[in-house]
Amino acid sequence: MNFTSIGSPITHSVLGSKIAPKTMRDVYHVLFRHQANVLLFFGSVMLAVLVGSFLAPRIYKSEAELLIRLGRSSGVDATVAAAGQVVNVQQNWETEVNSEMIILQSREMAERVVTTLGAERVLEKDFWARKVLTGEALLQETMRERDTAVRAVMQATKIETLPRSSIIALSYESQDPRLAQQVLRTLIDAYQDKHVAAHWNPGSYDFFLQQTEEVRTALLRTETQLLELKNRLGISSVEDQQRTLRDQYGYLRQQVEGNDSSLAASKAKVEAVRQQLNRFPETMTREVQRNVANLAWDYMRQDLFRLQLKQQEVLSIYKPDTAQAKEIARQVAEAEKMIKEQANSRTQTIVGSNPIFMELTSSLVAEETVHSSLLAKKTVLDRQMEQLMDDFRKLNEFEYAIRNLDREKDVLAGNYTKYKKSLEEARIDEALKIQRISGISIVQEPSLPVRHVKPRMLRNLAAGFALALVGSLALAFVLEYLDHTVNRPEDIEYSVMLPVLLDVPARFFRPEERKGRAARQDKGEPSAEAGIGAKARSAASRLGDAFKEQMNGEQSSPDTPESRAFSRAQTERYYDNIWDRLFLKRSELSRPPRTIAVTASYDGEGSSTVAANLAISLAKNSREKVLLIDANLGNPCMRDMFCSLGDCRGLSDLLAGRADYVEPVQAPDYSRLMLLPVGDAPGDEADGIDPKLMEAVLAKYRDEFGYIVIDCPAVWRSNVPTRIATVAEGVILVVEAERVRVQIVERTKERLEEVNARILGVVLNKRRFYIPSWLYRQI
Repeated sequence: MNFTSIGSPITHSVLGSKIAPKTMRDVYHVLFRHQANVLLFFGSVMLAVLVGSFLAPRIYKSEAELLIRLGRSSGVDATVAAAGQVVNVQQNWETEVNSEMIILQSREMAERVVTTLGAERVLEKDFWARKVLTGEALLQETMRERDTAVRAVMQATKIETLPRSSIIALSYESQDPRLAQQVLRTLIDAYQDKHVAAHWNPGSYDFFLQQTEEVRTALLRTETQLLELKNRLGISSVEDQQRTLRDQYGYLRQQVEGNDSSLAASKAKVEAVRQQLNRFPETMTREVQRNVANLAWDYMRQDLFRLQLKQQEVLSIYKPDTAQAKEIARQVAEAEKMIKEQANSRTQTIVGSNPIFMELTSSLVAEETVHSSLLAKKTVLDRQMEQLMDDFRKLNEFEYAIRNLDREKDVLAGNYTKYKKSLEEARIDEALKIQRISGISIVQEPSLPVRHVKPRMLRNLAAGFALALVGSLALAFVLEYLDHTVNRPEDIEYSVMLPVLLDVPARFFRPEERKGRAARQDKGEPSAEAGIGAKARSAASRLGDAFKEQMNGEQSSPDTPESRAFSRAQTERYYDNIWDRLFLKRSELSRPPRTIAVTASYDGEGSSTVAANLAISLAKNSREKVLLIDANLGNPCMRDMFCSLGDCRGLSDLLAGRADYVEPVQAPDYSRLMLLPVGDAPGDEADGIDPKLMEAVLAKYRDEFGYIVIDCPAVWRSNVPTRIATVAEGVILVVEAERVRVQIVERTKERLEEVNARILGVVLNKRRFYIPSWLYRQI
């Protein structure tokens, strides 16, 4: 997960208090974390199955098989045959076999078994264990035992059909193998008697004999009426007469349709010819002669030339306004006017009759003649069609009566056949009843079981193994879902939305824990392992730790000075990662913190250890002097961590005004690490830190030291962390894995943010890695 800067808000959504497994490592983490509960649940289930299988009573099963034969030998129900029920062979087989199974599963069969064997025998009760009852109490107890025995027989009897066969398989389970055999044998005997009685129909032979005679008489009467009606009509068959009329109707219909088509075509042709006659004239120009002499026009032209010559002569003698000149001018104008009105046509047109008009007229006359003949034919055809329809109506009227008689005849004939067949079946049924012949054959007699069928050890163990495996896996995930404590860095980053600066393995604290226990014993303090029970739990815990170390491929180092020194060096190298996270991988725009406060939600989460190791890492990597201040006024921890500290002044003296300056103490083995202990702090000064006084104390040491690390008490034990957070440049929150819930960490974060504290990140302390190293490398 990427963070823009340590302490800045995260912009992704919160997924919840726990992260759902997404990879195989997450799944293995859940399984190995709850491996004790998983193994305990698995072992408990397997032990319960094993013990239950051994203690369960032995059940024996007797088996038998019956063959259901279809046909007359199985009994005949003549009433069903007379009802006319038609079924296929497969459905008939299924129906009959299912009917026999219903009889076998009926309560009556179980009651007959209990009546024959006795309720005490069926329930396998000891005769001497019965209570001595009399009167009404004895009757009620007997009825109750009988009802219990009947229900026991019905529940213990299993009846089923074998696939693709007519065989019914029966089985009965009981603790007594002989009782199982006796129950099946009694049940089969009772079923055979019931089968014969169920398939026998008393009085069916007389009934069907009477019905057969009545139907035969009615059939003969109907046949006589039908013959008389056909003879009166003079036809042998209605179907043949209908076929003849249909043929005639088809021929006439074809003629009518053809005549209608021709009539329509003729009418359309008449209309078309008339329209053509309207388009063509009766006469037309037969001949046109060109360049013919026009004598009238030529004479008028000569007269005009003559008048024009005369006008020229008059004008040569007289003036234009004289009477002679005007008269000759008038004559010339009239001549010109006449010439203009008279066209100079040299063409002569000869007009005669139009041959197309004459041809269309003759065609119209011929087509009207055809149209008249078609109209006459239509009249004749319509008359014939009406006569044919009358014949059809008369035949239909007679057909209704004939068909009713035919239908009645067919029904009576079918009934006569059915009653005749049922009569024969009833006769056979009477014979089967008299001779007690049944269609049930015993293919396999009830067997005497030798080996028990329940409990099945292998099947129970397999089912128990599957149940234990699925249940144990489900239990691990349920426990993980119900566990709201922090155990992985993802729980902090996704839920609390704070970056994880470092996750410290729990193995780094084993030497310190052993050392702390030894120190408490040396001081005479009561040990948590006092008592036999506590010693046993401690031994089991050490055995479990050894097993986990073996699974992880690690070996426990002996508690020697050399091993403690090696573990201390390994721890310091591990804490160097927090230096890289805080100062080497930060953005250039962000201001590196110089005063860092370290706190936790509750006491005992390892905040003092983290503060000390952080100070050591800063002293080793920054090459500047580092001051470690112990602010645990009520419960100081520096004296236990650094043995060189004695009774000297410290932070409480500066805050109380008993000293203006306290010289820090040199930490052993670290030249650039200085320590400022608590000093002489009374118990009532645990919550007496004033932020202004604390700011003044820090101001005295800022110029001298490059980094100042403040070890604060728990947030929910004192208000000291919130007060110091107001003057510190950054706060590191320590969370112990698998101890503190996610909701508590969120509340701690909110409390620090209320005072505008700059939370640099979280150190996940005492984290346990449950997946073995050899498996972790494979996934």
